[in-house]
Amino acid sequence: MTSLGATGAGELGISPGTVLPGRSVHGVRPTMIPRRVLSGVNHHILLPPPPEDMSRWKCPRCLQPEVNVWHGCTRRKVQARVSTIAPPPPPPPPPPQSAPPTSPASPPDLALRKSVATLMARCTDLENRFSALEARIDELVAAQAANDSKLSTLVEAQQAIISTVTILTEKMDTVASRLEKFFESVPSPGPSSSPGRSSAPTHRTSTSKYRVR
Repeated sequence: MTSLGATGAGELGISPGTVLPGRSVHGVRPTMIPRRVLSGVNHHILLPPPPEDMSRWKCPRCLQPEVNVWHGCTRRKVQARVSTIAPPPPPPPPPPQSAPPTSPASPPDLALRKSVATLMARCTDLENRFSALEARIDELVAAQAANDSKLSTLVEAQQAIISTVTILTEKMDTVASRLEKFFESVPSPGPSSSPGRSSAPTHRTSTSKYRVR
């Protein structure tokens, strides 16, 4: 019993002085393992096992290296997912209230509406006619202005012609007066015995007077 207890204690890595439960007829009682039994056990069996190599570990969810499945990525993912959930859309606005149904109009109202519509149509027609008349008046005013400019041009040309004729008339009068003075200064020939000589100057004088006139 002692060797079995020592072997089991060595394999389980139990230190000396450890109390193990044992059974008796009356119930459970503690059993002490002596130190001399544990002294013969190899010391390398009592040492704790070396730590496991975590360099090849990887979380199957977030794929983070050198961690196991208990590092809490599931909780963080759930919290992040809850925080990124968009708020619910606002409720739609209430539908607009429809206007209450109107009662049918009476015959006087219908007649009044018809008269108003006819009057509005006539007013529109009159406004269109007035607009056409104003446009026609504007055209006549423009044509009158063009005619006035033409008439003023013609009047100016007529005045230029009249002034030119007046100047020519004055010059002709001056020439005629000079010719008259010239012929008056020339002495008239006296009477001669021969008829041929007396007739020649008379003919010449009459010819010159005719030319001057």
